Amino acid sequence: ARLPSAEMYERSYMHRDWVTHVLVTRTDFVATASRDGQLKFWKKMPRGIEFVKHFRAHMKPFAGLAASPDGSLLASTSADRGLKVFDVLAFDMIAWIKLDFTPGVCEWVGGAGAGAHANASSRTLLAVADADSPEVRLLDAASGEGTPLHTVRVHSAPVLLLRFSPAFGAVVSADARGVLEYWCATEPFGLPAGVRFQF
Repeated sequence: ARLPSAEMYERSYMHRDWVTHVLVTRTDFVATASRDGQLKFWKKMPRGIEFVKHFRAHMKPFAGLAASPDGSLLASTSADRGLKVFDVLAFDMIAWIKLDFTPGVCEWVGGAGAGAHANASSRTLLAVADADSPEVRLLDAASGEGTPLHTVRVHSAPVLLLRFSPAFGAVVSADARGVLEYWCATEPFGLPAGVRFQF
């Protein structure tokens, strides 16, 4: 194309709507998601970032965006009841799961780089909050099926934030009432061993 080449001009790959999520993976990729369901991948370079790929990921705004502990997988959820899983290194969507509930936030709670608490069966374990109830559903994201392996009930209001600690195999979650909980990402989903938490 005939773009100007003077220093004051540059190409822009900006979003057309408000950016609602920004995520940096351990593999030096940046993912940005906008209110109109668009997902863009960028690669961190020694100087700046470079645009890599664009997906029309969802028909409604994003509810959650999470990278696996090793940075190889990315999951997105939306009010359109879709859960999509992307291979970050190959820039490809590898799973599209239609859920029977409206998902909220999501977080990988297993996988490579998940520390001593990871195993083969937890490689693609994804925690997905239910936007309309206090439940958190644990799904095998690689299976392509929306049937939960487990349902965790530790809150009394919808969960708004999930974070996984690979070092302890623990999940910290916060709900709409401002209650914080921390729980083990494996059955029986109780308090994790070795965590010294005081308040």
